[in-house]
Amino acid sequence: MRLINAVVAIAAISSSCTVTSWGADELRMQVEPREVVASLHEPLVVRVTVNNATAETVSVDFGVDFVEAFRLTVTGPDGDRRVLPPLPLRDWGAGGEVRIPAMASYATPLILNEWRVFNAPGSYRVEVGLAGIASPEVVNVVVRPRDPHRLGIVCAELARGALEASS
Repeated sequence: MRLINAVVAIAAISSSCTVTSWGADELRMQVEPREVVASLHEPLVVRVTVNNATAETVSVDFGVDFVEAFRLTVTGPDGDRRVLPPLPLRDWGAGGEVRIPAMASYATPLILNEWRVFNAPGSYRVEVGLAGIASPEVVNVVVRPRDPHRLGIVCAELARGALEASS
């Protein structure tokens, strides 16, 4: 759990979505990477980029803690498909609108483990949507068996990143 909290802290430092509905050619969302391979209990982080293809600045509100407006649907290794509810709101948190200039983009990390515990090895299909943007993006997640050595390396990298961000 400490690992997830560290990842959340790093994501909050680096990055906010009620979006006025825009046409598909005007405001687009991309999620990268399209495939995430990790060991059991490792943070599953993707980068969400919103591209503004309009001729003017647009405002995008990602919601509290930069996650409230995301919508996820997960199909697990057993084929069970679940539409996940928005994350519960806290009494505090960062949030608000991000202004994206014309022909520019804004990117933010998204930690998939915040919505669902990926507690079994196997392949998952995660649809990531954003309120106001028409089409969700699909991320394939492959969870391998627990690997304490790999998890130690990931924890050390996250700790180093958190320390560098706070200095």
